[in-house]
Amino acid sequence: MLNVFEAGALEIRDKHSFDLPEIKSKKDWNQLFNEIWTNAEKFVKHVENMTSDQLENIFVHEKYGTFLP
Repeated sequence: MLNVFEAGALEIRDKHSFDLPEIKSKKDWNQLFNEIWTNAEKFVKHVENMTSDQLENIFVHEKYGTFLP
């Protein structure tokens, strides 16, 4: 979803939802954790900056509904 905010396109596919690199070390884990944490912080900032009207807009395609659940 972060890509929708940053590039305007929904590029994720369900079939790739759990594609992750193999974790072989503490370094691998820390790298993955840091990437997820950074992306989560970016996502939160985008949502915090949205107005109520923007949250009610269609999310990418009408079939996905609005930004609100």
